[in-house]
Formats: sequence, C-alpha cells, structure tokens
Amino acid sequence: MPGTRAPARTPIPAAPQVESFDEEEYRVKPGDTFESISTQFYRTNKYAQALLLFNRNHPLAGIGVRQEPPTLQPGQPVYIPPTRILEKRYGSVIPDLAPSPAGTSSAAPPLGGPSSNAAPAAGEAAGPRRYRVPGNGEMMWTLAQRTLNNGSRWPEISRLNPGLPPELPIPAGTVVLLPADARIEPTNPP
Repeated sequence: MPGTRAPARTPIPAAPQVESFDEEEYRVKPGDTFESISTQFYRTNKYAQALLLFNRNHPLAGIGVRQEPPTLQPGQPVYIPPTRILEKRYGSVIPDLAPSPAGTSSAAPPLGGPSSNAAPAAGEAAGPRRYRVPGNGEMMWTLAQRTLNNGSRWPEISRLNPGLPPELPIPAGTVVLLPADARIEPTNPP
C-alpha cells in the first residue's frame, strides 16, 4: 500500500563475548618468586607483575597471593595463563610491551605454559610444541620414538622438561614440551 511503512525492527543485542583459554596450575617450590616463575614459563621476568595480578584476581587465589607483599609457600598453586591474556589484561604493568594488533601476542608462547599446538606458520620461528601425555603415562624414550621417529632423541625431551625424571614414566595428563619437529596427533589436546 502506498504510504505504509514497515514496522521498525528492534535491534538485536550483540552476543556476549566469552574469552576462553587454558591455564596451567604450577605448584610453588621453595625459593620461587613471581620473577622466577615468569622466567620459567615465559622466558623473561617481565611478566612477573602481570602474573601476580592475574593470580590475585583468580577465583582460586590463596590468601598469600592477595597479601601485600605477596607470599608464596611451597605447594601453593600459581595459575599460568597464555601471554596474550597477561598482555591484554595487565599490559600496563609489563615493561617494554610493544602494542600489538588486536588478538595477537607480542611475546613468545610460554614454555611449559598454555599455548597452541599448531605448527608454526611460514616465516615464524619454530619453538617447542606442547603435548599432553595420554593414558597411563609414557616413558620419554617411547614418546620420542612415537613423536620424533627416534627413541634415542629422548634427551631432547628431557632438556625441554627439566622437572621430569627421565627414568620414570611421565604421568598421564602432564603437559610436556617437545622439539619443534615433533609429530603430534590433532586429537591430542595441548
């Protein structure tokens, strides 16, 4: 009909944004500090303050982390997120953090911490790959044989995972680092 207007549409609100990521639970050892933990997982101590703030705001944070100054007790959990989360949430306390394009990280993925299991893109430096030990555990030699096609390369895995005794099976569910050329099944969650 002439002059008839279609009814106005009610705008649909945007879907809430959910941020999903894996984090690792690290158990504090005697003498650990946020600087030493940052260096262990992120290869630099510059994430120490951001890691402290992440843990202070964590729903499972212990009382010692929430104190000023924070205290770390052996056996206490410290939660290790991907660098991109620390950079996004606490970038203002990370020294020399260069702004990065949205959704990317300006730092290397954490060593021994959550990261992608994907192979590096062309032109990108190849680093260690994350692997979750399945089943009832696995010996380093067997892991090297299966993922590197050579059991005698087990010392490389041992060097990347100094906290794991090579003479014992690696417990099921443990996330280990493997050399960049390791073949990891797509079904293996990092």
